[in-house]
This record gives sequence, structure tokens and C-alpha cells, in this order.
Amino acid sequence: MISTMLSEKRLCELLGRVPGATLVDASREDNKLIALVVSPGFAGMEEHERQDIVWGLILDNLSDAEQGEVGYVFTNTPEEKAQAQVQGEAEAASNG
Repeated sequence: MISTMLSEKRLCELLGRVPGATLVDASREDNKLIALVVSPGFAGMEEHERQDIVWGLILDNLSDAEQGEVGYVFTNTPEEKAQAQVQGEAEAASNG
């Protein structure tokens, strides 16, 4: 039996179809893929609406086994990503 593994590149290409996506990234943590999608189109949406968009793509385009490799997809607007980056830098500076 051949085991296929969903690559970070393939997941990023798929999530790049999110309307207005300006940044898509993925990495593997504990055998699960964690992704980030940044789109100004997420502005004004509730988190569940954002997740419906990304998981719709995942469920419609990946096999069950590949879907099982996706742990979580973070969905941010460009402003939210910038705010998170500033907060992360402030935390790093305070921790020394």
C-alpha cells in the first residue's frame, strides 16, 4: 500500500483559491498541517464563516486521508495578521 502525504505546497496552492488571498503558508506540526490564510475578504466575517470557506475548499478537493492531515487553518485579515505580529514582538521583547 502506497502512503501519500499531503504536502505543504499542495495545501497552500489549494488555499490560495480563497478569494483575495494575499498570503498563504503551511507547516507541519506533530504530523498535522497548520495553515495560515490572509485575505482582506475576511473583514467583517465571523470566524465560522471564514472556516466554512477554507474547509469547503479542503473537503471538496482533498481525499479523506489528506483532509485528516490538516490540523487547523488560521484565517486572518491583513490588519489582524499585523496586530498579531506586533503582539508577538512585544511578548518576545518582554521575555527578554
